[in-house]
Amino acid sequence: MPERELIISNDPGDRKDHFDPNIAIRDAFDAMERRLETYSQNIRGDIKTVSKPPHGVVVRMFDGYGFVRMSDGQEIYFAPNAVLNEGFEGLEVGSPVELTVAEGEGAMGPQASMVRPISDVSLESERRADV
Repeated sequence: MPERELIISNDPGDRKDHFDPNIAIRDAFDAMERRLETYSQNIRGDIKTVSKPPHGVVVRMFDGYGFVRMSDGQEIYFAPNAVLNEGFEGLEVGSPVELTVAEGEGAMGPQASMVRPISDVSLESERRADV
């Protein structure tokens, strides 16, 4: 490869099936294919990231609906049937939540299709992991 040499080890370790040349060659080509794919992703800048569900804080509650403010400042409407676990009645202003935003907008603007209450502790550990 330009700028780099890619090598596949010929050490079979404890695998006795690598004494069969056909299996050893097949596995070597499979390993090189994986190595080349990883190398090309790095060159292109393709980086796999684990995406966490968006989260926010309940900022307003009304009889039959509420709003969550996400970290970017956007407010998302949610209905009682979108709330998991403790349910709508278990939420209060300041409650941290994870949410899934529905495609398109409802009559009240962007709408959550799922709202899941989370603890302050799990939210704080996410903040520390992001730093």
